[in-house]
Amino acid sequence: MTTHLSEPAYFSRSVLAEKLDISLKELTQLMIEAGWILQEGKVWKLTAKGEFEGGIYRQSQKYGQYIVWPDTVLLHPILSGTDQTSIHVTLLAKSVNLSARLFNRLLAELGWIKAFAKGWQLTSLGKRYGGVQCQDNDSGIPYVMWPRSLRDTPALTRSIDAFTDKGSLEVLNGLEVESSAHGKIANWLYIAGLTYSYHRQLLLPDNTELRPDFYLPSYRIAIEYWSESLKPDELAAQLQKREDYKKFEVQVVEIHKDELGDLDHELSRKLLQLGISVY
Repeated sequence: MTTHLSEPAYFSRSVLAEKLDISLKELTQLMIEAGWILQEGKVWKLTAKGEFEGGIYRQSQKYGQYIVWPDTVLLHPILSGTDQTSIHVTLLAKSVNLSARLFNRLLAELGWIKAFAKGWQLTSLGKRYGGVQCQDNDSGIPYVMWPRSLRDTPALTRSIDAFTDKGSLEVLNGLEVESSAHGKIANWLYIAGLTYSYHRQLLLPDNTELRPDFYLPSYRIAIEYWSESLKPDELAAQLQKREDYKKFEVQVVEIHKDELGDLDHELSRKLLQLGISVY
């Protein structure tokens, strides 16, 4: 008597993502980093590894050629979400609503990685937390993969909480600031590795006194936060401060409330315009 094994069901990436309860973007990133698929122009191609895991091509009149996967991949360690699975920092960052760049900076502040050229190198301390050194096949840029369980590490949890807590007026370097908006800016400057002073008095050539919200002494750049709730006298003082900066050729970066939500992008962009590149 011949026993016929049932054929596996095949699913597209979007269906797999739904079954795994993760986003399509996250699943795609996992498959790329596992070496199962790669993108050529706008087309996704199977690699030898992908074919080994059971990926095959299907043809659709509406979508053209696309890749489907057997239901067995749902149990693969790379997709099953086990703590032993190493994942890209992008996915860890997304789980706590941070950009990968900010997340890497927090890891660097903890001493688990260090900046290297255009990438990141794992430190001996980072190895103890399960980090795995990797390198981009095309560019050679180094990066680090981490266990999913990293986000539950007490040291990292405290660091993330300190960075994202809008109610606390104490920032990562122990400094106390006067508002949550100033806290966001102070934390960003700190993990970006930029030396700054807070409300330090500057004496200009005609003995004019200025107290920038933040001042970067290495670059002679002031950073001012423009609150939406300035009283008339405070607004007048802020406008006068702007004129004094211009008069004495002190470069200034202004940050407004609507820019706090994407501060990493806004401050990086504005500082780059002044010749400061922040990786």
